[in-house]
Amino acid sequence: MRMARSQREKCFCQLAGEYYVAAELNRRGIMAALTYGAAKSADIIATNDQNGKACIVEVKTAQAPNKSWRVVPDIGERPNTEHMFWVLVLLPLQQSEMPRFFVFSEAGLAPLYRTPTQEYLARYEAKHGKPYSGAGYPQVQSKHVPPAAEGRWHIITDYLEIRR
Repeated sequence: MRMARSQREKCFCQLAGEYYVAAELNRRGIMAALTYGAAKSADIIATNDQNGKACIVEVKTAQAPNKSWRVVPDIGERPNTEHMFWVLVLLPLQQSEMPRFFVFSEAGLAPLYRTPTQEYLARYEAKHGKPYSGAGYPQVQSKHVPPAAEGRWHIITDYLEIRR
């Protein structure tokens, strides 16, 4: 029987994902600053120090064999989200292996959780005869993530106009 991970383990997993993403952005000539705190509004602020352009990068991390990422409930409902990007990080069980990164614009991520969530809610209502009223967060499951999204850092570098 698999035990639930502790809050401490989840925190370390998420922080590891954020540091990996910041490192990948730095490798690509992007200034990346992690933000800290329990109620932060962004995981990483990324900037092009040449032109002053900036964006927000939200990071969600899962550790294999769990292959789903919980996303915030208001995703896609914020105004002016063209400057927001999401990186879904999949940490391998073996520390000698490298993580995998799936990069999305906010608009590109929304269909990956919206349709499965709507399908789940419809199944729940059909089974129970009433709408789901519990709390919860939408999830992006790896089976819904297109393979082409892996390593797609160019959508962030293009937005920031990074030329290397």
